[in-house]
Amino acid sequence: MEPNLIIINAIEHYLNTTVYFAETYKSWQKRSTNENTNGLIRQFIPKSAAISLVDDEQIKKIQYLLNSSQENGISLKALPLFILRS
Repeated sequence: MEPNLIIINAIEHYLNTTVYFAETYKSWQKRSTNENTNGLIRQFIPKSAAISLVDDEQIKKIQYLLNSSQENGISLKALPLFILRS
């Protein structure tokens, strides 16, 4: 088994979840939701920021803001663009 699959299997086991992969050359399986989510996250964490410096508390705030904005129809434009300084 290749090393990446060993890691993924360990993550699945530890988190009690399943990891799915898009099939090669079938970009429609991943693009829209993935790219949209990345764009939303980048409103809070600039691409130039080191993701390793984002602590769990900041991640939870971002997660809450993204989840609550979509559930309640809150515009993300009304939220502060960055909670981290780039």
